[in-house]
Parts: sequence; structure tokens; C-alpha cells
Amino acid sequence: MKNRKKVIVLFLSLLMVFCVTPVTDYAIPNTSSVIVAQAAVKLNYKKKKLVQYDSFNLKLKGTSKTVKWSSSNKKIATVSSSGKVYAKKPGKATITAKVGKKKYKCVVTVVKWYSENGTWTKKIGSRTWYFDVNDYTSVEPGELELGVVYIYAGKSNFDNDNILASGYYQKIGANKYRVDYGEGTIDFTVSSKSMKLKQVSGNFSGVKLNGTFKLLRRHYS
Repeated sequence: MKNRKKVIVLFLSLLMVFCVTPVTDYAIPNTSSVIVAQAAVKLNYKKKKLVQYDSFNLKLKGTSKTVKWSSSNKKIATVSSSGKVYAKKPGKATITAKVGKKKYKCVVTVVKWYSENGTWTKKIGSRTWYFDVNDYTSVEPGELELGVVYIYAGKSNFDNDNILASGYYQKIGANKYRVDYGEGTIDFTVSSKSMKLKQVSGNFSGVKLNGTFKLLRRHYS
């Protein structure tokens, strides 16, 4: 009987020791040493083709550090402190993003925009008018350079689709042109963003197309 009590006491003692023993460290996975892979630092463009006077945004991805921007040729393209690139004249320039000692580069190629080619728009009354100037036509030496103008108040310049007039235009000065069509004559001057029209004679359904037209889209080669 005494031996039986000793066995029970020994069993209970062992059971208590087992219950109060702490769980060892290796029983719980240790995630403190897990390394998270970082995204590679890179520019959103390594090369970019731009039309003269256009712009785009360069971004250096994969870092939150301060970026210092620079251009290899500011006459061709400039870059702001936030990475916005402006195309100034035809040619090539390398835009560099510098973080610490590391440099990341994008080659920008600027092509010429032909200022006489574009679609220009202006709202007059309840209608939106379009003045569509196309490329010069080929001419023989000694002849006037001619291009084509479409004038309409619709969504396209195709025949039988809201077209109102079309005619050839000729250059009469620096960025200055004249178009003669069946109903009259218009002189116009173009810049990179806008066009100024002066209706010398005639009109469209009683509307004089004078004033400043905004550039809607460019045509370029």
C-alpha cells in the first residue's frame, strides 16, 4: 500500500513539473529576421521621343529619397525639380536623376513640330468650329508653297460630313498664311499653342471666323 502511494505521489510530481515548464524559444517561429526584398530603383522611361514644345513626367521608382534632376543640353530639353521634361528644339538630350552617388539616365529625342500643321478649334455661339491645316503640297521650283485648309463645324473634315469649306493656303510671312476659298479670304498666324484668324472677306452662314483658336492636336512628320 505504501509503495502504491509513493508511485502516485511521484506521478503527480512529474505531471506538475511538465505543466509548469515554459515553452522553449524554438517552439515559436521567429520572424524578426525575415528580409523583405525591395523594388529595383529605376526610371519610368529610359528613352523618350517628344514633339517640340511637348512635355512629359519622369519618375524615379523604388526610392523615397530626394532626387536631383539635370539635363545634358538645356537648349534641347529642360527638366524641373519634380522631373517634368520640356522639349524645346529638335535634337537629343540626356536627363539624369541623381540619388546620392547613383545616377539614372533617360535619353530624350526631340523632333520638329511643323507649326503650319494642326487642328485648331474655337467655340462661336452654340457651335464649335475647326480650322484644320495640313502639310504643304509639293511644288515646282519658283512656285508658291501651298497647303490645304479644311474649315468645318463638325467632328471630321471629310466631304459630305459637315465640311463647309476647303482651299489652298500660301505662306505670306513668318508663321503667317492666307487661304482663299469660294466664300472669301482668311489670314492666319500660328504659334505653338494658338492660332489667330482674321477673316478678310466672306463668312460662314453669317459667322465671321475672327479671333484666337486653340490648338486641339498637332500634325507632324
